[in-house]
Amino acid sequence: MTHLDVVRRALAESRGDLRAEMIDLASQWAQFAAWLHMAAGRYADADVLLDQACAWAVETGDHEMLATVLSYKGHRAWLVRDVGDLIGLTEASLRDPRVFVGQRVADLGRRVGL
Repeated sequence: MTHLDVVRRALAESRGDLRAEMIDLASQWAQFAAWLHMAAGRYADADVLLDQACAWAVETGDHEMLATVLSYKGHRAWLVRDVGDLIGLTEASLRDPRVFVGQRVADLGRRVGL
């Protein structure tokens, strides 16, 4: 979290093209930190980080990160046995055909594994 805090502070100071690059970096750190929180069973903390990564992905138009975050949110739903969110978020992550095929295969596998 210390690394993400440093990136957030740098992002707050960024302007112009540098801001877009910092948002990209920050979304990656937030997504990674969320993954670590999920592995530790800290799902509420992971949700906060995934929501932030999602907002940053939308701001920059990063369809790959958006699909990744939706996929992770679907995985989090699977971990806590929230079937409604699992299906909805996994389906959302599959909507964009431009997303890396490996990501789509993982999402389809989770959907089929219901």
